[in-house]
Amino acid sequence: MKPKIVALLLFIAIPNTGCAKVSTDFEMTVERIEELKGVILKGIAISGPVKSGCIVNNDVYTVRRDGKTVVGTAARILDVKKKNGTPYNEGEAAVKGDRVHLYIPDARAEDYKLGDVASSSKTSC
Repeated sequence: MKPKIVALLLFIAIPNTGCAKVSTDFEMTVERIEELKGVILKGIAISGPVKSGCIVNNDVYTVRRDGKTVVGTAARILDVKKKNGTPYNEGEAAVKGDRVHLYIPDARAEDYKLGDVASSSKTSC
């Protein structure tokens, strides 16, 4: 190939590769709400599939309904059903396709509704 053609191809190809930021923004639609009345865990657990991004323990996220914040809290992952079927190890991230169960201490089930959206734009995974 002639040097001018190679330079032109590189000029076109380089800006279009490697520049896209991979989104780690976490989003999950609440599909289940469970009230926890145990001795150790009191509050609720919300669960649903991770639609995008990832989340790990202590990442701050918000639960929103109709664009308004219902609650903002730090993530406390109870369990993750991994999309590939492997067991969840504590400290691991819940990623897109996994089903995650998040614990919200001292919360009341009636304050949450199916269809609420849990999200975070600042995750550490």
